[in-house]
Amino acid sequence: MPRVYCDDGVVSNFEQVSNHDEESHDSKQVEEVINIRGDQFDGNEKADVNLLKLKYTDLWAVGLTTAIGSHFFSWSSGLSSGFGSYVIALWFVSTGYFCLILCISELSSALPFAGGAYGIARVTLGIYPGFLIACYDCLKSILCVASAAYSVGRIITTATNGATELQFLYWGLFYMYGLAINGRGGVFFWRINKITAAISVALLLIFVLGSIKYADFEEYAPLTGREGNDKWFHGGMQHFMHAMPTATRFFVGIQSIDLTCGQIRSPKTEVPKGSLGAVTTVMFTSFAVLFVACSLKPGISVLQKSLNPLTYGYAAMFGIPYNKALCLSLPPTITYGVGYMYFYGKQLSAMGRSGLLPFAMGNEISVRNTPVAAHIAGAVIGYAVCILMYFEAHTKVELNNVVILVAMVTYMSIFLSFVFLRLYFPTIKREFISPVGVYGAVYGFLVFALVIVATSGYQGEYLAIESFGVITVLASVYYYFVVQKRQVFSEEERTVMFKAYLMKSNMARSKRIKRGTQHHHQQYQLHATNSKDRIYSVPSVPSESNIASVGSLSTVIAQRHTDTNALHPMVNQDSFSFTANSAPSSVRRGHGDIADQTPPVGSRRIAPALSSLSVHKELDLQDVECLDLVDADDMQKD
Repeated sequence: MPRVYCDDGVVSNFEQVSNHDEESHDSKQVEEVINIRGDQFDGNEKADVNLLKLKYTDLWAVGLTTAIGSHFFSWSSGLSSGFGSYVIALWFVSTGYFCLILCISELSSALPFAGGAYGIARVTLGIYPGFLIACYDCLKSILCVASAAYSVGRIITTATNGATELQFLYWGLFYMYGLAINGRGGVFFWRINKITAAISVALLLIFVLGSIKYADFEEYAPLTGREGNDKWFHGGMQHFMHAMPTATRFFVGIQSIDLTCGQIRSPKTEVPKGSLGAVTTVMFTSFAVLFVACSLKPGISVLQKSLNPLTYGYAAMFGIPYNKALCLSLPPTITYGVGYMYFYGKQLSAMGRSGLLPFAMGNEISVRNTPVAAHIAGAVIGYAVCILMYFEAHTKVELNNVVILVAMVTYMSIFLSFVFLRLYFPTIKREFISPVGVYGAVYGFLVFALVIVATSGYQGEYLAIESFGVITVLASVYYYFVVQKRQVFSEEERTVMFKAYLMKSNMARSKRIKRGTQHHHQQYQLHATNSKDRIYSVPSVPSESNIASVGSLSTVIAQRHTDTNALHPMVNQDSFSFTANSAPSSVRRGHGDIADQTPPVGSRRIAPALSSLSVHKELDLQDVECLDLVDADDMQKD
């Protein structure tokens, strides 16, 4: 039986499908052709430069900076439905997030991509849906930072009894602080993040433990002026649906821990541990805060109207005025915003390197590897959003609803990607397996679909869903007129996702075999320099060739001539040869020409080419999907 050496040196076996009887094999046999395992950084010296000695505790901390910060503001409006309804809503949301983190942990342990949900979405759902997911994910993070900045300005002006116009200054100072921390980057950022996360957790524990002696659940938790079940469950299903989206405020952002994959040496094991630790912590703290806050004077009838519901506990505990107690919510709110700034910086930078945004967005400071351009761009947009909320106060609620909508759509795409990977890519090695599997993904998908329905139709206003539609249309227009002409596979995608594209190609090939439409192609083969047993084959029609990266593989390309079965070198290292269908004349290059940069992309085409390599015709995305893995011995027998 032929052998393939995987990235981690482990030998795996597969059934070889020969050309003369391919049509007789079923899809299951063909799917088993590829079984590639290994870490994204194996042998990648360039990637080692960006790595930090991070542990799962660092990832746990960065997850808490955003999730714990949201405990301090903007979640209490849902209490209008009653304490009982809110507890049920929080239960559904928390279990949905737990299933989400389990799915993300498995995905990260298989394909640790540092650009967020859009990387796996481009593989599983398609290039265009992946672009929309990228836009939604970035928008969520930018709006969350703007919400934090606006809250910081409001807290300071309330605590100091200052002029409201000073909020413009406070927003600017907040963004300058966040840009300084994230711009410095490296170990410095992670040390500051750990310290601020510890402060946020400490303030939360002080609230929970210090307020217990002032708590009276029977007196303050029921809605005043209501009798019977109505004081716990007010307004029936309609009010429950109105309250459900606000329960997500406890968790939004915790799923972004996988954005750290590019800075940690063992993301396949550390990301799942950090993510699960963070979501478990937040599940405990969310219910603790809810029960304690609702048990304090003045009760939930007043608490539901407060933007900072924990302030009453601090005021009672320390015997200080309400406006002074607000200051204790300031550190977690700042930490919340700085954490999201890290997230949108990684997301915008990854999109820039993939050509989904201007390539300049992917530029980083060479020493610190911090995406300064992305951070500044997000800060400018966020400051503009703060100005909008200042002059149009009602837009703050609607922008929060937009955040929920784009977040829920992103989560649902992750569940779909998880199911797709489980069903069609089972041979990709996973360091973590979700115990709830596909059933958990379906449950989480339904929970967040319900949140979308609640956000769209039960909030009394439809501005959020209308805004979501406008954002989708504008992003689609931008994609079809701009992005399609320049998008590429970034280095991270080529390194991490190439394995998945190989698997997807096998699945497409199996479908063609079942339909009886498999074509016989001349074979081009690629083997790793350190293993003669490892062969990649690119089936294609004999024509001009393209060059594309294989990520961390050190490779030598050779073309088999059918008349002599001889192997002749074509190019040196880190590349392999394709043939493509067609390309615009503007990107056609003569044999031997040097490509100064990754070539542009035409309609529905992506050319993942390396610089300094010869490029003859750009690569159609459909050619990526016909990649296959075969054995050298069988090729020599043809």
